[in-house]
Amino acid sequence: MKRKNLFFDILITFFAAIILGIKLSVGTYFWTVEGSNFEIGFPKVYYFQFHVDYLHHGYDINNFLFDGLLTWGIVCCVYFLLKSKFFIQN
Repeated sequence: MKRKNLFFDILITFFAAIILGIKLSVGTYFWTVEGSNFEIGFPKVYYFQFHVDYLHHGYDINNFLFDGLLTWGIVCCVYFLLKSKFFIQN
């Protein structure tokens, strides 16, 4: 029974981290957009676009993975901390 609960807890934190990651990505886009120049990613930029003589863009998969794992780790810590504090199960 505990394995099933742990699986659902991890699943909940996974989808919550995806939603938070999307919100952070959209937020960083609106914070950094200046015409056709913008950056996406928090705390590390994983996608950028800029215009010099023509449109340039690029991405860094390592920063994307770092941001995703960091977001998931923070969501897990907060979720399990709140769960243990407010829903103590014997």
